[in-house]
Amino acid sequence: MAVVQSTAYILKKVINHKIESPPMAVSSSNVSDSGRIGHAPNRKRKEISEAEIASYLRKKASKQAARIAEKLRTRDSSNSDDKSDGKFVWTKKIEQDIIHGVPIGCFSPKAEGVKQRERIEELERLRKRRDERAFLRAQQEEAAAELGRERARSEFEDSEKKDEIFFYQQCRLKSKIRLKLGRPKPIDILGRSTL
Repeated sequence: MAVVQSTAYILKKVINHKIESPPMAVSSSNVSDSGRIGHAPNRKRKEISEAEIASYLRKKASKQAARIAEKLRTRDSSNSDDKSDGKFVWTKKIEQDIIHGVPIGCFSPKAEGVKQRERIEELERLRKRRDERAFLRAQQEEAAAELGRERARSEFEDSEKKDEIFFYQQCRLKSKIRLKLGRPKPIDILGRSTL
């Protein structure tokens, strides 16, 4: 806010200076009571409204933004092989920034190059972070898959053991039944001691 107020004060001085008549040659008739040269002694100063100041600032910002945009476009089109219009320049944003007191030096091609490098560095950091996240996600998925395979392997081994135990119990049961009915097989006779 202070920047806008100080700009408004300077602007009032500039506009008042432009409205006043140009200084004349120094003579006794040109010197007023206030001691200022080239001004009529009883000339009234024009009061400038805030709307006029805002209008002046908008026009000035628009001109500066157009000048800056042209510089940026010509710089970009001179660097490229094809002579197209150059890159997009957001003129309205530049106007708004100038009105809000951003220094004009922030919009030079050099400053744009610095901003572009910062954006590229930020993109590189983001890309690197995304790659790290993808790598960590792949590691977690691989660990989860390995854990799933291990779990499946242990379940398969458990089911095989249960199958073997069940098969063994069924064999013993069959052997007991055959011995009771009096038609034993040779294996039943050998395994009678374990029954």
